[in-house]
Amino acid sequence: MNYSPQKDNPELLDQLCQAIATQEVPALVSEPMMPWEQNEKLRIASANTSHIGNPAPKKVLARMLSWRGVGLTVSVVAAAFLVGGFVTSGFLTSNSVFAQVQEAAAKIRSVRFRSLEFEGDRDPRVTSVVIVSGVGERSEYPDGVEVISDYKSGRKLSLNHRSKTAEVVQLFDSPASLDQLWGRFLQLPAEQVKKLVPGTIDGKSVNRFEVQENGSLIVSVDPSTNLPVRMEMEFENGENGVYRHVATDFVFNSVVDPSVLSTTPPSEYQLAESKRHASRKQFAESDLIVSPETGIGGAALGSSKEAIIAKLGEPDSIRESYVPAPTPERDLIHPEGSSKTEVAGTHNVTLQYPSDGFDLTIGSQGLHSIHCYGPQARGAMAKAFVGKTAAGIKLGATKEEVIAKYGKPDTQSSRNDAVQIDYFHKGFRFSFRKEKLSSITVSAPFPESVKIEVIDKGNGKREIRVSGDEK
Repeated sequence: MNYSPQKDNPELLDQLCQAIATQEVPALVSEPMMPWEQNEKLRIASANTSHIGNPAPKKVLARMLSWRGVGLTVSVVAAAFLVGGFVTSGFLTSNSVFAQVQEAAAKIRSVRFRSLEFEGDRDPRVTSVVIVSGVGERSEYPDGVEVISDYKSGRKLSLNHRSKTAEVVQLFDSPASLDQLWGRFLQLPAEQVKKLVPGTIDGKSVNRFEVQENGSLIVSVDPSTNLPVRMEMEFENGENGVYRHVATDFVFNSVVDPSVLSTTPPSEYQLAESKRHASRKQFAESDLIVSPETGIGGAALGSSKEAIIAKLGEPDSIRESYVPAPTPERDLIHPEGSSKTEVAGTHNVTLQYPSDGFDLTIGSQGLHSIHCYGPQARGAMAKAFVGKTAAGIKLGATKEEVIAKYGKPDTQSSRNDAVQIDYFHKGFRFSFRKEKLSSITVSAPFPESVKIEVIDKGNGKREIRVSGDEK
C-alpha cells in the first residue's frame, strides 16, 4: 500500500496533536528482545543486510510494541504516515539506502576488479586493480606499468617493466583509496545521490544510483549484499572527447598475498625517489609570498636552478622534460611554457616540492612558472601550500574573493566541477575545485599591448587568439 503525506490538512494534525496531548502516557515496561537482538550472531548478520546504518526503525517499532496503550501506538503511527510521510520521505530515501551501500563497502577486507577506460576514439585500456582496506592497493596496466601504494608506510611505487625504471613518491595522507573510481565511490556525498530505476546485469537484478558531480557516476549494486557489481563514470575531456571509465568483475574479501603490495623496487631497476630533504627548513606563510614581481621565497622569475635551490633548499625531486616549440595559444592555455614564441623546442627542468605544495619550472631563460597546490589538486601526494599571493589570496579562497582582489579576469572557463580564471596581463591563473581555490599558477605577465580574444567552441573547448606586440 502506498501512503502519501497529507501536508495540507491542518484540522487532522490539530486533532492528532490534541489526542496525543490528552492521552495518559502508560508506564514503560522493559523492552522485549527483538528476534535480531536475541542472538549476537544474528544481530551481526542483521547489520550486514539492507538495514545497515539504519537501526532507528527497529528501535522505534520495539518501543511502540512495548507500550500498553495500543490505541496511542496506532494514533502515532497513523500520524507519522499521514502527516509526515514516515516511509516515503524518511527512513527509506535513496540517500539513506546509498549510505548503507557505502557502509557495506567500507566493511570489506579486500576488493578486486577490472577497470576499462575509454577516451574519445582511442583504444580502450584494461587495468586490473586489487585494494586491501586500510593497507594498500595495486594497479596493473596493459603497457607494462604497475603502481603499488602502501598506505601505512606512506609510499607509492611506480614500475615501468619496459624501461626497467622505478619511482617512489611520498604519500602525505592515508586515503580510503587512490583508485579513481573506488576512491570516489567511497567518498561520494550520499545526499547528492539519486536512485535510478532498477536494472539487470548478467541476468541478475541490480539497484542503480547516480550522482552528477564532475561528470556522471552510476553505481549498480547487488541488493542482496549492498555491494557494487558495476561502476560507470563519464565526463567531457576537452579536445579528447568523452572519457568513460567502467569498473566490473568485482570480487570481495579474497585473500591477498602481502608481497603483492610491497613497495620495494627490483634491485636491477633504475630508481628515482621523491622525498623531503631533512636539510630544508619548514616554511611559514610569510616565507612563501608568490607574485610575478617577486617570484617565491626570494627566487624571482628568471632565476637559475642553482639560485633557486640556494634560496629554497633541495627539492623533493627533479623532473626533466622536452616541450615542443610553443605558440602563443599554447602558452596562454598552458602557462608552464614561455610567454614568448621560440624557434625551437625547450628543455624544461621542474623542481618539485610537493611536501610544501609547489613546483618550479625552469626553461632556457630561467624560472618561468610557479605552480602552488594542495591535496584538493594532488590528493594524498601533496601537502597544502601554506603561502599566499602578495594580495593575500590563499588556497581555499572563493572565486569572488579572488575577483575582489584582482578584478575582472581576462578569461574564464569551466568543465564539470572545475573552474579556471586567467589574468594574462597580471601573470596569474587561479583554478577552483568545488568552488574553492585548488591551485595558483604564476608566470610572466603579458604586456598590455597584447590583445586576447577567447572563442568558446563548446564541450570545454576554446580557442585563444593573441594579437599585438608580444615583446
